[in-house]
Amino acid sequence: METRILMEVEEMINKVREEQGRPFDVTQLTASCMINIIVNMLFGFRFDHSDEALQQFISDMHEFFTNYSMTLDLFPFLRFLPYFKKRIARYVEIYQFVTPWINDNISTCIEVCIFVCIVIIIIIIIIIIKYSMLLLESCPFHELSPCRCSAQVAIKSSLLGSL
Repeated sequence: METRILMEVEEMINKVREEQGRPFDVTQLTASCMINIIVNMLFGFRFDHSDEALQQFISDMHEFFTNYSMTLDLFPFLRFLPYFKKRIARYVEIYQFVTPWINDNISTCIEVCIFVCIVIIIIIIIIIIKYSMLLLESCPFHELSPCRCSAQVAIKSSLLGSL
């Protein structure tokens, strides 16, 4: 986690250096760095600071949180008034933009996790089979009666049954 934050801080410092002492608005840069840290922790990637999707996401979230009113939470019947209808319509637009983006990234993460889990399971199965074969070769009863060793027969049948 610390390395992801430090990587984004270095990126922020580089962006500030690019301005060469000229005045600029740091709110956009700060917001994009914070979102990049969160997205990197949740989904494992980061945006370029000039990415249009990132800029749209920042402006939508800024609009949502600056215009949020607790009035509708306290008095839900106000949603029928024209002023609040417009606000709710804008909230729905922002929600419809943000939700598919989040769902797509979650589904991508799930696909990657499923693939990694399958690979790990295959590796574990291979290790179990190799370890079982080593146990068969080192079985002390194997030399006395190779075909009648009960441990060997049980292991072979369970291995062949699972394949």
